[in-house]
Amino acid sequence: MLLYKHKENIIIICFFAAVTGVYDKKERLMVRKVLEESKIPLYHQIKEDLRARIEEGEWLPGKLIPPEKELCAEYKVSKITVLEAIKGLVREGLIKRKQGKGTFVAEPKLEQSLNRFYSFTESIRQKGFELERRILGVQNMEADKHTAKHLGIKKGEKITEIVRLRLVNGEPLYLETIIIPVKLCPNLHLKDIGSKSLNDILRNEYKISLIKAKECFEPIIIDDYEAQILGVKNGVPALLLEHTTYTTKNQVVLFSNGIIRGDRCRYYTELE
Repeated sequence: MLLYKHKENIIIICFFAAVTGVYDKKERLMVRKVLEESKIPLYHQIKEDLRARIEEGEWLPGKLIPPEKELCAEYKVSKITVLEAIKGLVREGLIKRKQGKGTFVAEPKLEQSLNRFYSFTESIRQKGFELERRILGVQNMEADKHTAKHLGIKKGEKITEIVRLRLVNGEPLYLETIIIPVKLCPNLHLKDIGSKSLNDILRNEYKISLIKAKECFEPIIIDDYEAQILGVKNGVPALLLEHTTYTTKNQVVLFSNGIIRGDRCRYYTELE
């Protein structure tokens, strides 16, 4: 038997585990006690407890969690409190609600390491997922002052702008705008950028060596347009990713500005 006790006596969980680590319902006894006198709000205690149960495998990805009425009875709290806990987990992307069907455990988030220069395309394929690139727009135009600064070129120089949506297993995850100097990649707008990796096109068709990249992340809230394209509700948290790729002599090859769904993706780094 393993006893877990929150440091403020918020939640007490007792359960019996099989030697294999697989918890059978008949072998497992779980008792939860939510203390109203705690300084931590009830909804937050319940949210964290539901998270622990999901991580322990009580409810697997794609499976329903108990309805709100059952959770209210189990935790002995109001429906409003349970709803607040559920909303918190929905915002984090751990569970998702389907109208008329219930609340389901979400599929695990896609993870991407920041420890090395990588190709989004290759990373997704190595994980066994199906990647689709949907081109929303391609045009040649003159660089404004802001764009010219990012590319290290003069204002007014010709650039190619590509707006595309990347889908993984049919689910839209990444909306990005890419800008590339025309002088480095003439007629890029005529290439098959919908089915080929852009990095492969730069390497193989333009013979450009991709030496390094710089990425900057910051949290944002998705607006109406982005929500419509990405198939999520307005106000969902996301990551704004600014990506700059360099070739030899520190010359900028491309600059991109992308919106990544925070409920389905996360990035990590390893420190030694």
